[in-house]
Amino acid sequence: MLAAHFGAELVDSVLARYPLNGDNDARPELASALTDNVWACPTARDSRQLALRTSVHGYEFADRTAPLLLVFQNLPPFEYLAYHSSELPYLFEFGSVTLTPAQQQLSDQMIQAWGRFAATGDPGWPGHPQVQSLAPGAIQPVDYETEHQCEFWSSVR
Repeated sequence: MLAAHFGAELVDSVLARYPLNGDNDARPELASALTDNVWACPTARDSRQLALRTSVHGYEFADRTAPLLLVFQNLPPFEYLAYHSSELPYLFEFGSVTLTPAQQQLSDQMIQAWGRFAATGDPGWPGHPQVQSLAPGAIQPVDYETEHQCEFWSSVR
């Protein structure tokens, strides 16, 4: 799978950065590598470029227990964690999605930040290069580029 996604020449390097945990399921490690290479690091690069021209405020939704949206109910079993669009029920009503009290508190904080951003252009946390991690009970800055191995991915492109 690594060779198919990244090329045979990068297999050893990718395995060194995303070591298998030995549970006979490499999907989480592959998902992390793909997320970092395809999504996180290009987003970080584009944010750096945009920050040269305007104010940029980044966030990373990090609730690893976010409810699975109804549109994704027929997916194979997998720990999806904080997947793309998993923050939407925290910002909008989504039918049968029920948030825990901690998730509801995060939702309230996110709605406040989004409203503040719409009104003032400032969500209430520092701008680029700062990225705010949003998880229940843990809203804090994160070293986004280090967390997502961006130096590695930029070195192999």
